[in-house]
Amino acid sequence: MKRTGCLALVAGVVAATALMGQGAAHAAPDTHEVLTSRVKPALVQLGIVMTGYVKYPPTTSGTPAQWSDKVEVDSTCTGFVVDPSGYIATAAHCVDSTSEDVKSLFRQQFLSGALEDPAADLAANLQAANANQWPVEGKETGAPPDVHVEVIQAPQDGRVIDSWTTVQVVANQKFSGGDNALLKLNGMPALKALPVSSTALEEGQDVTSVGFPANVGATTDQSRIQQPSFKSGTVSSNQVTPDGVAGTEVNADLSPGMSGGPTVDEQGNVVGVNSYTLTGNDQAPQNFNFITSGEALATFLTQSGVDLQPVWAASESNSPPVWVWIAIAAGAVLIVLVIGGILLSRRGKKASPPAPQGYAPGPYPGPAPGSYPGPAPGQYSGPAPGQYTGSPAQSPGPATAQYPQPTQYPGPAPYPQQPTSGPAPTMPPNPQQFPPGQPPSPPPPPTT
Repeated sequence: MKRTGCLALVAGVVAATALMGQGAAHAAPDTHEVLTSRVKPALVQLGIVMTGYVKYPPTTSGTPAQWSDKVEVDSTCTGFVVDPSGYIATAAHCVDSTSEDVKSLFRQQFLSGALEDPAADLAANLQAANANQWPVEGKETGAPPDVHVEVIQAPQDGRVIDSWTTVQVVANQKFSGGDNALLKLNGMPALKALPVSSTALEEGQDVTSVGFPANVGATTDQSRIQQPSFKSGTVSSNQVTPDGVAGTEVNADLSPGMSGGPTVDEQGNVVGVNSYTLTGNDQAPQNFNFITSGEALATFLTQSGVDLQPVWAASESNSPPVWVWIAIAAGAVLIVLVIGGILLSRRGKKASPPAPQGYAPGPYPGPAPGSYPGPAPGQYSGPAPGQYTGSPAQSPGPATAQYPQPTQYPGPAPYPQQPTSGPAPTMPPNPQQFPPGQPPSPPPPPTT
């Protein structure tokens, strides 16, 4: 009985471990795997070239105000496919040449080539140029600088856009209106697209911001297209700008070049576009990163004629949640413990030992008068005095229970897989052997 009870307990532990292992194996896919397989194929890197002219004022030497030669401002951003037909979303400030920030870049670029000593004089002259609003225009009088945008995908299996390809800017919400823009790539096969979630984000929710940081690109092989960076973090807060535009603060690191890239949830659904960073100072060195509203992005894309993709569910697994497996395992252990307890309790109910040889049945415990089974006087058959060399006789008793060697559990191991090499698990040592029971000593013969 003892052996059966112990084996039942061991089997219960193994079964419980197996159930929990199966629960882990059937859980939702790993976040890294999801982001790699779903998000990366929809990403594109943007190369933007803006061309314009700067009108500078008269100089102290008497040169009248005039327009500069053509000035180019180059930048990189990130975008992502939102419709397999070729629609790509990005940040508006990446492709908007009318903003004051872009005009300041034109003035800076012009002054860098016009000043005799840009290192010494650039900062002061740029400050004066911005303060006096030096005009910046495109080729046509009164038109904004021209914008040319090309896209390419990072090297990967199944890449469709394998060379820099021109796209159209078909809609622009501007930074103050939400910082969303829409591009169109024509003449390409169907592309993998990301769904956009309209669900409001909660503080503390896990998110990942994705893009092509310019600083990383500057340190990699310039003959290659850089791989995207995935920056994990959480939602810090939901805010509204003075213009009434909703946005979300995240603690995932954003940097130049990542603008326009997607911030996604754990399933790869887009919850906002990487927008801007508030840079800290000496007193408060921390940066604050913001993305656009996912709901506003979905509305903007739908109004622009984009056929949004269905969002991915929280779990692609058909298996019950992990807590269900844990409950099942706990129930199995409880049942086995109850069964084991019953078996062990039965072991204590021993049958009465057989009566010693020579005892007659009946209420009187001793032998019948005159039938005492001991040897007759003078007939003691034991060893002679001084010749006894053995040990007291031992009752044979039950043999010690031997546990069979367990086999490796063949079921799936929980993710990540552990190495299969190494020693096999062993059972605990055999239980200590209890001394066999001894029959009770017969009572002394009755006194006459």
